[in-house]
Order: sequence, then structure tokens, then C-alpha cells
Amino acid sequence: MKLSGLNHFAQDAPHYEGALAFTRRVVQEFGPDKVIWGSETPKIVDVHMQGYSAKEIAMVKGGNIRRLLNWK
Repeated sequence: MKLSGLNHFAQDAPHYEGALAFTRRVVQEFGPDKVIWGSETPKIVDVHMQGYSAKEIAMVKGGNIRRLLNWK
């Protein structure tokens, strides 16, 4: 699941905390091993994934896409 475009429905930049319920639900339902962050600054992931491990956050920030595309 690509998670991006929060600015289309949340106007509270830079971290779009207004979308927290949505992003947390997406990560919860798909799991951090199946979510890819796709826009804005990766710092947003840190805000929206509070409570997740550093490893899970790193997966969403780039680990999953590298695995998907078989990049080392």
C-alpha cells in the first residue's frame, strides 16, 4: 500500500496530524511490512508511526520498496 498525498485532505502541514487516524488505520490494517511512504518528507512517517519500532518505521520509509524492487 502506497501511503501518500496527505496534503489532499489534511491542511495542517508540515506533518499533517489531522490525518493521523487515517494513516494509523492504514498501517494497522496492512501492517508496516506492506506500506510504502510516497510523498513529502519522511519525517512525517516518524510522527504518524509513533509507537512502532525503528525497524518498522525504516521499512515504511524505504525498506519495503527496496525489498519489492529487489534493491540491495
